[in-house]
Amino acid sequence: MVAGLVVSPSASAAPAPGTLDSVLGSLPAAPVVAQGYSFRTFAQPTVARRDGRGCGKREAVLLASASSRPSVGGGCSLAGGKWKVSHGSRTVSGAGRVDVVPLVSEKSVWTQGGFGWSNAQRRAYMQWQQEAARACAIGSGGSSASSGAAGWSSSSCGFVLQAKGAGGRGPSVTDVMSQSASDWKLTCSEAAGIVGTLASWGLAITPEARARVIAADCGSTPVRVKSLNAVNPLPATWAGNPYLSSSASSRSWSTDAVLEAAPGPAVSSSFFGLHVPYLSGAAPQVTYSWLRLWDSKTGWEPLEQNKGTYYWKTLDDAVAYAEALGLKVNYVFGDTPAWAGPSAAFPPTSIAEYQRFVEAVVSRYGSRIAAYEVWNEPNLYTPISESVADLVQMTKILSDTVRRSGSGSLVLTPSTTMRTDTIVWPFYNEYLTQLGSIGWPIDGYAFHTYPRAAGGPAERATAIAQFKQMLVLAKAPVKPIWDTEINYGLAGLAEPRRVITGAEAQGYVAQTFIDSVRLGVTHVDWYLWFSQDYDLLGIQLNPSTPGTIAAWQWTHEQLVGASLTACADSGDAVVCGFRKGGSRYVLAYSSTGVPATVAVPAGLTSACGIDGSCTPVSGGKVTVGISPVCVS
Repeated sequence: MVAGLVVSPSASAAPAPGTLDSVLGSLPAAPVVAQGYSFRTFAQPTVARRDGRGCGKREAVLLASASSRPSVGGGCSLAGGKWKVSHGSRTVSGAGRVDVVPLVSEKSVWTQGGFGWSNAQRRAYMQWQQEAARACAIGSGGSSASSGAAGWSSSSCGFVLQAKGAGGRGPSVTDVMSQSASDWKLTCSEAAGIVGTLASWGLAITPEARARVIAADCGSTPVRVKSLNAVNPLPATWAGNPYLSSSASSRSWSTDAVLEAAPGPAVSSSFFGLHVPYLSGAAPQVTYSWLRLWDSKTGWEPLEQNKGTYYWKTLDDAVAYAEALGLKVNYVFGDTPAWAGPSAAFPPTSIAEYQRFVEAVVSRYGSRIAAYEVWNEPNLYTPISESVADLVQMTKILSDTVRRSGSGSLVLTPSTTMRTDTIVWPFYNEYLTQLGSIGWPIDGYAFHTYPRAAGGPAERATAIAQFKQMLVLAKAPVKPIWDTEINYGLAGLAEPRRVITGAEAQGYVAQTFIDSVRLGVTHVDWYLWFSQDYDLLGIQLNPSTPGTIAAWQWTHEQLVGASLTACADSGDAVVCGFRKGGSRYVLAYSSTGVPATVAVPAGLTSACGIDGSCTPVSGGKVTVGISPVCVS
């Protein structure tokens, strides 16, 4: 789970300097950013080195950590020898039966900030990890065992030993940091080693790993931090959240203190947007302020089927529909006519044709369209820099055209989808880099946060945080972030559609909007309102789904006009504080649906759900599930 804010590791007095608690408190909590990782990003020829005996990293660790030293043969073949494994609880004979597990592997380094390092920095980490002083295993009975946890230095060792299965076979563990609490209970030495390594190299820590370190209950264990790398590209995930006051975003919060912070700016009704592809159908029974025009027969192809001949009626009708209801319109460029490009998804072969169409649309509608989106989901076809350059040129064309019109309309980037492994790396990173070279001629960033079919709001929250980290790494200026398409359970990526109904669907809808506020997304367009079930989507929003309609309306009522104070997490639970008028309340839920009991601020006495049912708060705690409750 990705937290908007992180839980302080110490709820009492300030921890002593140089202890696990104090160092842990200095680490930013940030989500895993796995896009773009491969071993090649670390394994330069000077890193995968062997000594004169032919011994590499694994053999060096085994030799340094053996309780009974093996003999070394040609090519560093190890014969005999004994090792204490599994936290020293077992002794095994034979190097082939021992798994050498890094505390923090190069993969975890990548996911916690190393993706923003230079090649030289990543190579330096691998060389540091393989130096003799760290080529040992904690508590293995070798060179590090005699010092014990109390005197252990975080720069002493980099590995632990685990037994393989029968015959020397068994699953290899990637590293200690990435294991779940049920798979691997951290010892104090391991917890100190992980935290010391991350702090020394200027890395972040996942909320899950932070919780595991806290659960190890080793707060007074000494941790030595060395300044090995000054670059930390991962600020905490709540940095730059426009809904938080600066005082709230500069510290972490516990769940029972989230109302203590000063309130930030109020959430506007413009936060809620919707897709309504068939405007002649049943009117949406939810409250929204923006209409996004996509999949609504308003794209380029239906408007200009033959070059130079425009059929404006569908777009005229859509704009008039929005104006009659007091809605703002976001128009999305896309759907290339056959005469202009190789397929509807691709931009036109000639960028001049795009410019001509943009000028025609903007000159006709001007400020009647309040926002223009450069293109829809171009990352689905363009992983190459040449296409990215075209998109940058298209962005500038749209921006220049809108500025010349004097309409005051917003210009949004192409909307990248977060659902595929290649979306951010290399596509969006390359796009942002080139966009910066022409001065960031946009008013906001657009993306789509559909998770995998099996995923839910917790996976979406990770996608939001990953997107924000990409903006930070690209040194992108702070501008509004728009999630212009979201639903759940969509088929694709070798997954069938997952139908989501009942309390789960209600929880997903409500969490979508609350998570957006706590993570700094300034606008959300739900996909979509339809007159009947739409078989592409996992969650339906139509006249026959009163549950999802109720969840939308409840969340709209809770958020619009309210000011966020602070958020915190406790395991799977999320607790966010709000103020609205003279009221103080929190919205609390389990991001995964696993029931969780959390402490809430003093003075709150009643927890009410989407259906209006309320239960009294007992002992200052509430138990939450997938559907949020309002505790007031």
